Amino acid sequence: MNGKVLAQSHAIEKFLSRMFGLAGGDDWESAKIDELVFGVEDLVQKTSAWFKEEDEKKKVRNSLKRNLFRTDV
Repeated sequence: MNGKVLAQSHAIEKFLSRMFGLAGGDDWESAKIDELVFGVEDLVQKTSAWFKEEDEKKKVRNSLKRNLFRTDV
């Protein structure tokens, strides 16, 4: 914008949402919007392997190992 560069998708998303009046009417609405956006991002990250792995059994097994049986908590 005006010769300025903005990197990082979240920074760009927030910038555009404010510019076009989509960032919420108050701090609570803004937080709820972030909650939804980041929740969808978490879901996409956790399920993206399902679309990359060709072997269905491996796909399910790997996803379950990563997301349900965490040992690093």
